[in-house]
Amino acid sequence: MERDRVSKTRACAECKAKKLRCCASREAPSTCYRCYQHGIECTVPEKRPRKRPSRLHTRMATLEDMVGSLVDRLPGPMPHASSREVGSSARSSNAVHDPLTSGLLSMSHAETLCRQYRQMAEKHFPCVLVPRGMGVRGLQCERPVLFQAMLVVASWQDRPRQVSLESFFLGDLSARFFVKGERSLDLLQGLLVYLAWYHFNVAESGQYHALRLASLCATMIVDLGINQKPPRATHDSTAHCQLGLEHGNGENPEYWSHEARRTLIGVYIQSSLCSIMCRKPSPFPYSSYMEQCARSLRDDHEVESDKTLLYFIQVVRIINDVYHVFVIEDANRDEPMGDDQAQMAVRALKDQLSAWRASLPLHLSHHTQLHTWGDLAGAYAHEIGLHGHGRQGPISATRVPIMFDCLAHVEAFMDRATSISPEDMQTWTAFDWRQLTYTTMLASKISVAIDAATSDEASTGRIARLHGSLDVVLTRTQELFAMTNTPPGQGHYFQNLLQQWKGIRSWYQAVLQNRSAHHAAGGIVPDDPVVSGDLSGGPAALQSLDSWPDDNFGILPISTGDLMMLESLAFPQSRVDS
Repeated sequence: MERDRVSKTRACAECKAKKLRCCASREAPSTCYRCYQHGIECTVPEKRPRKRPSRLHTRMATLEDMVGSLVDRLPGPMPHASSREVGSSARSSNAVHDPLTSGLLSMSHAETLCRQYRQMAEKHFPCVLVPRGMGVRGLQCERPVLFQAMLVVASWQDRPRQVSLESFFLGDLSARFFVKGERSLDLLQGLLVYLAWYHFNVAESGQYHALRLASLCATMIVDLGINQKPPRATHDSTAHCQLGLEHGNGENPEYWSHEARRTLIGVYIQSSLCSIMCRKPSPFPYSSYMEQCARSLRDDHEVESDKTLLYFIQVVRIINDVYHVFVIEDANRDEPMGDDQAQMAVRALKDQLSAWRASLPLHLSHHTQLHTWGDLAGAYAHEIGLHGHGRQGPISATRVPIMFDCLAHVEAFMDRATSISPEDMQTWTAFDWRQLTYTTMLASKISVAIDAATSDEASTGRIARLHGSLDVVLTRTQELFAMTNTPPGQGHYFQNLLQQWKGIRSWYQAVLQNRSAHHAAGGIVPDDPVVSGDLSGGPAALQSLDSWPDDNFGILPISTGDLMMLESLAFPQSRVDS
């Protein structure tokens, strides 16, 4: 019978149209109960097999959303191009079209910006380095896209010029990628540099999302094949050489060039961090091959920073593990993670982090950036202590030590961050600034939770130390914003960040004043605004102590004005008054 041949879970056309449950009739099994009662013909629509979209198709569907807006940035009609051109075609052209030939920059200014980028990359993002001996002329011919991205991020002290350079860069990028179909290491490196210092990008690029840019990088690196061992066939090797992906030395044919391996690691780091910040699956998951590449760079290093990349991969992998345990696995549970389960998970992650620190060689024992990332991973792993704590409910004995450990990691991070010279902080990457925002907000939430239960002098002293660190950060951010030469009325990331810092500082000042009154009174203040939640001047994000219901777990958006909301880089002004 017809109905016996179809799945029992499928509804007939009549029930489906009315969104009713379709049950077979006992009198006529081939007809549903409702159709039998009303004398209606019962027909089951033909099932159309669905094809599961591949990961590549899903990724491409996401990227297609960017095409329209990118093409709008094209300076004019583009000449006809073949459906796929290799990256060498642009370099072989005699007519160089870049910011220098367009009159946006002078040669001397370009040389200054290139020198500044070299310093920025060596200190903060050693995954895209300029080859030794390659100057402006060489970059124009051999690395035109990377050259433009370098100019954009290095011109952060001249906002009007940065606007012009970024507009030129995005127009050229869209023409190469979407119109000409270019795929090259140069294109990938340029996009990765643009993503790493994403917070420097101006308001006109607000429609571009960091996660989508990371997905674009992941797609391109798969297209180029850098995520796996080089092909052994001669014709394949030749094709990849045309894309700027020459093999390593003849003694080690298992890996691509040093540049390609660094780029692979950079894509993994940036895509992982962007996906965690946006609570999305990573477009480029970890593989053992990328760690092998990092080990090969450490053993056969060209520059000193090559020795550090392995340990950056490992600490980012721990951060990914935290996200997987406390977000993905916990979301799949029938009940929220209990205190005992949380404690066991924290101990396991703590052991991973301790093993990572112990594996650092002696020459990296004082590497500031590695240790700040380690502090971040520690704070991230212990944030679970805030989960499930309601404002009126008591803090469980299990979660109190977890929160104190979390605060210890935050304090260590703040101490390292404030000890960095202002010159080094000027060229932090977007993620470095995001770390600072996250740890500050986390410290605020933990202070509220702990101090709601205890308000002794040690607690007050801890808040005072954090308040002092925040003063240093606020002063430096003010100085940095003054250096950007931003015209009045034009938004900037540092300007928005200042509003956040001022709001948090006002909250800390109010807490300290309340604590002083508490100690002077010699007892518990009944109307403690920290407990009651009536404290004015603080950011709205502090009005809840439970991270998950606020959707603020981990390296996630804290306020609507924050950078990694990624809906816009126009940076709306904070609601907190200065």
